[in-house]
Amino acid sequence: MPLSSRVNGRSASRRVAGPTLCFGLALALLSILAPIAARGQEATIVEVPGDWRSGIGSGTTLYRTRVRIPAAWSERRVDFFLEGADDAREASINGSRIVRLGEFPPDYRSGLGGTGRYELPRDAVRFDDWNEIEIRIHHRGGRGSFNLAAPALFTEFEAIHLAGSWEKRAEGSAPGEADERTGFDRVEPSADVLERLQRLEGDRGAQPSEAALALLTAGEGLTVEGVLTDPIIGQPLSMKWDDRGRLWVAEYLQYPNPAGLRPVSRDTFLRTVYDGVPAAPPHHVRGRDRISIHEDTDGDGKLDRHSVFVDGLSLATSFALGRGGVFVLNPPYLLFYPDADRDDVPDGDPQVLLEGFGIEDSHSIANSLRWGPDGWLYAAQGSTVSGAIVRPGSDAPPVRSVGQLIWRYHPPTARFEIFAEGGGNAFGVEIDSAGRIFSGHNGGDTRGFHYVQGGYLQKGFSKHGELSNPYAFGYFSWMTHHSVPRFTHTFVIEEGGRFPPPLAGRLFGVEPLQGRVVMSDVARDGSTYRTTDVGYALVSNDSWFRPVDIQIGPDGAIYVADFYEQRIDHGSHYQGRVDPGTGRIYRIAPNDRAALAPVRMETADERIAALEHPNRTVRQIALARLFDEPDSVDPQRLRRFVSAEVGARAIDLYWGLEAIGDATRDDRLAALSHPDPIVRTWAVRLAADAPDQVDPILLAAIVERASIEEEVQVRSQIASSARRLAVPVRLELIDRLVRRDLDADDKHLPLLLWWAIEKSCGEAPREVVELATRSAFAETETARTTLLPRIMRRFVTTGRRHDLLVAADLLAGTSDPDIAARLLEGFDAAVAGRPPLALPESLARQLLRFRGDSLELKVLLGDVAAIDEARRIIRDESAESALRLRLIEGLAARRSDDDRPLWLALLGSSESGAIRSAAIGALASLTADEIGPRLIEAWRGLGDDERLVAQTALASRANWAAQLIDAVEQGTIGRDEIVPDTVRRIGYHDDSRFGERLTVLWPEVRRATTMADEAGIARASARILAGNGNPYDGRDLYAAKCGKCHRLFGAGGDLGPELTGFQRTDLERLLANLLTPSLEIREGYETTVIETDDGLILTGFVESQDETQVVIRQADGRAVPIPVEAIVERFVSPDSLMPTGLLDDLDDQQLRDLFAYLRSAQPLP
Repeated sequence: MPLSSRVNGRSASRRVAGPTLCFGLALALLSILAPIAARGQEATIVEVPGDWRSGIGSGTTLYRTRVRIPAAWSERRVDFFLEGADDAREASINGSRIVRLGEFPPDYRSGLGGTGRYELPRDAVRFDDWNEIEIRIHHRGGRGSFNLAAPALFTEFEAIHLAGSWEKRAEGSAPGEADERTGFDRVEPSADVLERLQRLEGDRGAQPSEAALALLTAGEGLTVEGVLTDPIIGQPLSMKWDDRGRLWVAEYLQYPNPAGLRPVSRDTFLRTVYDGVPAAPPHHVRGRDRISIHEDTDGDGKLDRHSVFVDGLSLATSFALGRGGVFVLNPPYLLFYPDADRDDVPDGDPQVLLEGFGIEDSHSIANSLRWGPDGWLYAAQGSTVSGAIVRPGSDAPPVRSVGQLIWRYHPPTARFEIFAEGGGNAFGVEIDSAGRIFSGHNGGDTRGFHYVQGGYLQKGFSKHGELSNPYAFGYFSWMTHHSVPRFTHTFVIEEGGRFPPPLAGRLFGVEPLQGRVVMSDVARDGSTYRTTDVGYALVSNDSWFRPVDIQIGPDGAIYVADFYEQRIDHGSHYQGRVDPGTGRIYRIAPNDRAALAPVRMETADERIAALEHPNRTVRQIALARLFDEPDSVDPQRLRRFVSAEVGARAIDLYWGLEAIGDATRDDRLAALSHPDPIVRTWAVRLAADAPDQVDPILLAAIVERASIEEEVQVRSQIASSARRLAVPVRLELIDRLVRRDLDADDKHLPLLLWWAIEKSCGEAPREVVELATRSAFAETETARTTLLPRIMRRFVTTGRRHDLLVAADLLAGTSDPDIAARLLEGFDAAVAGRPPLALPESLARQLLRFRGDSLELKVLLGDVAAIDEARRIIRDESAESALRLRLIEGLAARRSDDDRPLWLALLGSSESGAIRSAAIGALASLTADEIGPRLIEAWRGLGDDERLVAQTALASRANWAAQLIDAVEQGTIGRDEIVPDTVRRIGYHDDSRFGERLTVLWPEVRRATTMADEAGIARASARILAGNGNPYDGRDLYAAKCGKCHRLFGAGGDLGPELTGFQRTDLERLLANLLTPSLEIREGYETTVIETDDGLILTGFVESQDETQVVIRQADGRAVPIPVEAIVERFVSPDSLMPTGLLDDLDDQQLRDLFAYLRSAQPLP
């Protein structure tokens, strides 16, 4: 019996004695204090691995035990098994290191994924005696709660499992000897220990394929059989069939780590920043992923021939066959392997079609590539990655995205676009027989999402980022479902022609956590769908059954790809609990329905015939082949769609006609009026997909269809397509669609109409006003409940003067109090929780029409009684702060010297920082000589934010600036308290008093450069890459260093450019911009210098401007409106508002932490 078994239940603590020798008074004191200190660092007895699984806590912790190694092992190799986690771990025996996973501070690096066996240093081992094992663990903000196994010692046939009691203590405590209550000496067969290490509670362990099949139970009337298994395949992630009936499989063998890259930082969701971007094949570091081909050569239903099309890939998730080769989705790239002779051997190196797909998390990278019926490639992007998609060699800006979405790519034109944004962890794309697009969800209470073109869908905003359109003002939810546990990440709608009712048409979804295939009925829910579970097509008593893909085969059966893993969570996989050698594919079919016969597609006539096959998969393969060889097809055979009845395969024939490029105007007009609404839907969609080429007559017919269309899904597509068309047609379509009040309650249509209008708000605001003020539009239910509030909110949210003037026109265009109330609802939503807006007089007057009791509006318009009341409220410290701030803003806009005593009184008071900052800003608009000395006198009592506003004000007028310089020279104000923008602003005054004095006081500012600091970039880059950063600590550094000016993931200031969409993965470019801010100034954020006719100097970026005024956003964050007639000089400075030296005071770890956050692709909840 091992010693650890004999001591369980004893006291769980042991005091570690301190030093007792005394040499003089100092050592005597030490001998008294050391035991006291030791008592605060007591060792405890804990259970390993239980203590590791529950979370170790930050800092360095030591674990120690004893093990008696048999004498018989002295002639054998002895290995130490240690499982890595998201921390650094070092194991030693008798003081000699065995292994280190990761690195300890100061160059901390996580050892996640370092699980393995490591040979003991033979010279350090005491055979036939007790040995001390110590494991030192440093945890720094990483993910916790891994399912770790206890360490073990292994020889070839025997092992000692070190699971049980260990001594635990903090680093730095006096160690003493290993606690006798810990210790292991039980020798067991190594196979038994290995099985125990791998097994979790309730886990029977991995089963051979035959045993695993026996543990599967098919639903009533169904049967299941194995099709492929390991070792022929491993980690099957995606399946497809070619036109010869062969099964192609993407084997995700490299998962979860990209080949050749090293992690630089991870967050608790294991979203990872790597030390580089992998090169595209064939110049890449070869990985283990491959795409294999499997064929039934004798027609007995067994796949008996196996080959590999391409291997050596890294994180290749899926593929699509056609167009003379194979498209491979291998993030960060979309590749095309040519195979013109179709001999299953690539004709040469792959072509890189797209690049920029994020690889931050390999369990949610771009996936599920497949053909749509329109000849576009469709795919998903998961929730925990980002995208910055470009075509190699293109000058076009990248298409940026954060989180889950459906995207598509058009090979003939190389166009990439986001089809719809949002959803769950989108890993799967289902395209049904009508061309509708779905994906599953990694949450509960639904089976997934229905994606419509141009839609914005629900997502985990705090974790996955906001929608890309800040004016979306809403999103679609998932398909309605009853309460169920998570999750169904992908599914298929059964349309294979083999399953009988009621199985036909059902949703079959994989549940990898539960290890089963669920069935749900699918029903219409307006223009979208709802689902209801009705049972299970497949369940397993094998906890390793992990279905990850599901497809309809050409034989009409449903095929399920099984990853076959102990766990399916990516934490365990990054930890190393993943076996690339396992994987199976199963086939589910009805008991009493024979397999559908193979379909030949060698000739054009055979492909056209296949378009009317009962199996959707066969039809989709045939359609893809028509795109490959359009010239060989007789278009007349496809024009039969015109006479096809509803429910027949009219849509497939029409898709085929469009595929070969022979659809005429008459064909498209016939499709637009076809009795089948699916055909009508696609006539609209295909026309709008090429808006520059759309026939005017067809366009007019679509407009007419908007008025008469009875099917809500067709109207939904018209609303989606409207956004892609020119403004006049777009708004006409909206005007016609909005008049159906029944659509006001639809789950999709009102928001689709809003998103079409929203695009017009930026392109044609006056036309939007004209539409919104038409009584026939404004009085509809959809306009009143959804559109009018959002239109007003959209224009007010920007805060730009020209948009606020549009908002005024919206109110001016109505006299109906109810319509005005809807508009004002949007106005209130736009201004809620933000600083007061500088309202144009026209907007103030319109607001006053409907809100005659508004004190702020009356002040803005110069009402004397209101001004007096405002002054009284401002002086009243008990009044609401938000109201006082709004009234200060309103009074300050008057620039009246009559208010100077009030502002000076607030400056000298004990008011909050926000009130005093507002008062200082008000003083900055005045000219009195006393203001400069009063600001300097108040300096020491101001907070940091108030000082920034104060120095901005002091630098704006020459006399005040001179007084500020005097104060710095005299030591009243520290030179380091003055920011670079203030120094530059002083220098813009045409005053001989300043030049030499500024150079003496701030030489580093005066020497600002636009040359890149190559050596500095190299040094900083090396410091960052030397260890791992913690993005959570980096977030705090960002808030202090950058957050006052820059917004990232929805948080921060608006003085500088928004950083969420900035290229933050490029470390050298990021460093260049931080070390040399003036090197690259984003368009729209150039420093503009303005001098007014009363000597005021303002610097900042132009927030908005029109023919009457310019609004400058200053370094202190204040937006200052300046009448155009008051400007005497205006120019753009080469100097950035951003200060230099931001990184100078950061140590190595802080630098890594800051850049770990800056390079994060998504927000940290």
